[in-house]
Amino acid sequence: MQGAAHKAKAQQKNQLQQTLLTQPTSSNLSSNFYADLTRAFVAANIPWNAIENPVLRQFLQKYCKQNIPSESTLRKNYLDRIYNETLASIREDIGDSYIWVSVDETSDPMNRYIANMVVGKLSPDGPSIPHLVCVKELSKVNSQAIAYFVNKGLQSLYSGNIDDSKVLLFCTDAASYMVAAAPLLKTFYPNLTHVTCLAHGLHRVSETIRNEFPLVNSFISNTKKCFCKAPSRISIFRENFPDIPLPPQPVVTRWGTWIQSVVYYSKYFKEVVTVIDKLPETDSAACVKAVKDCLNDSRVKNDIAYITSNFSFIPASIEQLEREKQSLCSQIAIVKEAQVNIHSALGETGKKVKNKWDNVLNKNVGFSLLEKVSRVISGESVNVPVSIDVSIVPNLKFAPLTSVSVERSFSAFKMILSDKRQRLTVENLEKILVVYCADNYNKV
Repeated sequence: MQGAAHKAKAQQKNQLQQTLLTQPTSSNLSSNFYADLTRAFVAANIPWNAIENPVLRQFLQKYCKQNIPSESTLRKNYLDRIYNETLASIREDIGDSYIWVSVDETSDPMNRYIANMVVGKLSPDGPSIPHLVCVKELSKVNSQAIAYFVNKGLQSLYSGNIDDSKVLLFCTDAASYMVAAAPLLKTFYPNLTHVTCLAHGLHRVSETIRNEFPLVNSFISNTKKCFCKAPSRISIFRENFPDIPLPPQPVVTRWGTWIQSVVYYSKYFKEVVTVIDKLPETDSAACVKAVKDCLNDSRVKNDIAYITSNFSFIPASIEQLEREKQSLCSQIAIVKEAQVNIHSALGETGKKVKNKWDNVLNKNVGFSLLEKVSRVISGESVNVPVSIDVSIVPNLKFAPLTSVSVERSFSAFKMILSDKRQRLTVENLEKILVVYCADNYNKV
């Protein structure tokens, strides 16, 4: 028989073993620190080579009391880890819910075609958090490539165990290859409805308006050039009108900014003309001459007044649609209000704009279907479309009508892929971008 002393020593030994098993080892602590450091660098968009800076290394070693790894250690050993942890977190959020998918593509400075895919869950309980889950290079941009990209992205997200009936909504812009990709995806996902972005649709209306007024467009474009990187002209403007903002810098691809510029000139037309007149005669820049030529034509002032009177609501409507986490009924209401305003536009241009808007909506078959769904959700007596099962309707209560989420992911893409970081492989770029968007966009 064992004595009491022997039993006490055995018990102490067991307790010590349990303690060693439960307490984190120094190697585990270092591993977790390296992973957290990697995530911090990605979330703050700090290039990997910054960790090789001797001042930064000394700072981290001094205050973190840890050995600081090389950039290659973080990139090769810990980027995969935080990327997989992020995907696992996304899978946990989505669970077995119905989902929506939004896809868009762009070209990067290396002339690669890059596609991004964002997903979110659909539930009657509330709006979803959009998740960027896939970033891939496309060898070519066509409907087959987009369909293949979506399929591979969803298979990767669900580890090959996707329930095809859970994919309800496919939201894209109105590019022909995106529209053509929808029927291809429908063969895999029987409950899929394709809707083209309504905010982008309003932007296309804005483009129609811009094309109808080339003189106003020339005036806005050349006035922008006059005050872009021109300190002497900016100084003249501020000396004369210190309380007035400088002329805007519209970008054609930024939805609604051209109309916003027209509204600005409608409000400050007299002041801008005064400044242009005060520019010295020695200023022979082509843009200054072009602006003065435009101002000699009375149509410019009249056209600016017309556009502002009939279409100034468009930028506000786009901004309202760009807000995330809205109900389907709220988004439909914004679209309907914009439609009423468009149909109220006067003149021949008003008719052309109305026809353009009606054409945008008529081609957007998914919107027509979701409009009926929203009426059912609102309690109206409407027959549920045959293509949508009654059990699915409640899950579309917070369905998005815009591709804003994927557009925001491209803003992050352009920021990360700066001029100094163009050696990033597409594989590493995907991991960085997925983690960056998860840590910066989904926790607001």
